[in-house]
Amino acid sequence: MTEPLVSWRTWGMFFHVLSDKYRIFCLRDGLESEIWQPTKAIKKAHQKHGIYSWKNVEDSIDYMMDTYPNIYPFCFGEIYSWGKIEENKKGYQSEFAYPKKIYIINNLDAAKDIYLDYACETINIPINTNEIDFYASISDWSETSAKI
Repeated sequence: MTEPLVSWRTWGMFFHVLSDKYRIFCLRDGLESEIWQPTKAIKKAHQKHGIYSWKNVEDSIDYMMDTYPNIYPFCFGEIYSWGKIEENKKGYQSEFAYPKKIYIINNLDAAKDIYLDYACETINIPINTNEIDFYASISDWSETSAKI
């Protein structure tokens, strides 16, 4: 069995209303309608070339900020990718993917919901988004962050 590839991804976060009494935070590809359903691997469907991911966190966040500058809140993290995978200069396109670890900026409630619903490691980064250094190392984030 081959191990899944681990790479970086960004998502928009939004409330998904399931009923009058139950709402959850969901992960969504930018402003597109593709929702990453909790506990289900996303499969290349409408995405002709596959599920995009990046080799490093900087390129992943740059893509989100350049392509969807007004999306908020957003989160970023590592994903597992498997199936048919094509490598390009900055990242990958895969047939299947699922979140491995998610970093959420200053939103403990969302971090708790996503941890419970997606069953993956979730870390809340308790800093003001106006002051965040997106290019700080993950070890720096881990020292000041709350693991859920």
